[in-house]
Amino acid sequence: MNLARTLLIIIVLSAAPGMHAAYGAAQGNEPFMILPEGGNMLIYGTNAGHFLLNREKYLNAEIQKNFEKLSSGLRIVNPSDDPSGFAVAEKLKSMILEVRQRAVNEQDMRNYLNYVESALSHDSALLARIRKLSIQASNSILGAEDRELIQAEVAQLVREIDDNASYSEFNTKKVIPELTAVSLGISRINVAIDPPDCIKAVDAAMSTVTKMRSHSGARANILEFRIKGRSFYYVNLQASESRIRDLDMAEGISSLLKNYTLLKFDYGLIIMGKGARR
Repeated sequence: MNLARTLLIIIVLSAAPGMHAAYGAAQGNEPFMILPEGGNMLIYGTNAGHFLLNREKYLNAEIQKNFEKLSSGLRIVNPSDDPSGFAVAEKLKSMILEVRQRAVNEQDMRNYLNYVESALSHDSALLARIRKLSIQASNSILGAEDRELIQAEVAQLVREIDDNASYSEFNTKKVIPELTAVSLGISRINVAIDPPDCIKAVDAAMSTVTKMRSHSGARANILEFRIKGRSFYYVNLQASESRIRDLDMAEGISSLLKNYTLLKFDYGLIIMGKGARR
């Protein structure tokens, strides 16, 4: 440290115009102070030694960096703070954003599947009601008029299945357009004429809807596992980036206090030196 300081003093003394005359004016043990023309430092000394003073420009810059880091909470505010760490942190940031967006996409898909399940559940309820009415219509004590009344309700339920296929939408996308009464094979059932045949047709339709619900539920479970896995992955990536990019607040405050104390110390020596010259 002493060697480096001496070399700086020699360079400043040899480079600054008019400095040698000021240096020669010092007599005895009287302290002196020299301000090189165009320099950013002061030379303070006596015949016993010389000291490089007035580091306030450097210290002010360091203090400014300390405030930037403390206010942002980041150790790497600019790439120049840690080029290699900045490169790694940026890669991690890109991965974090990708994982986060994929998790959001999968969450959207799970919401979509939940809506599909609600539409399929509605169809299942309608088919269960049609089956119950078909069994009721097979009761031998009912007359033709009674069965016609039951058939009127069955016809309304079949139309509701078609409406459900037409109007069930998620973000303008139809979720079960294929589940119409025709595709399910129940468009022409008539409990007033052949209740047993109606029961068979409804059972086949219910089997189709149940398989679709089962498939949809399996996809929802897989998405749930993916979302949880990506959440852990996201947290770990964030922790890794934080360890590289974020500031140790205790260390940052300690550095700020150190630089601020050095700055006050330098100003104090300058003031003392000027007083000594006077």
